[in-house]
Amino acid sequence: MWGRLPDEEAGEIPVSCVVRRSGAAESEADIMAYVASRVASYKKLRMLHLVDAIPKSVSGKILRRQLRDEFINMIKPAAA
Repeated sequence: MWGRLPDEEAGEIPVSCVVRRSGAAESEADIMAYVASRVASYKKLRMLHLVDAIPKSVSGKILRRQLRDEFINMIKPAAA
């Protein structure tokens, strides 16, 4: 799941939440390096979070606001 978060310097920054397959050994840094090698520099991920599941509605749509809020709450302690 790709998205954007507000940023004081850039306005918004690209971020992603990824569900890692069981048994996968890739780290957040590995995934970010993979993406960086395939996209323009302004599209490179600034943050990535590995999650157990992407929240979805009853109809199967991704709950983007909920995911964004969880991501923001996850990084808040690091920023404080």
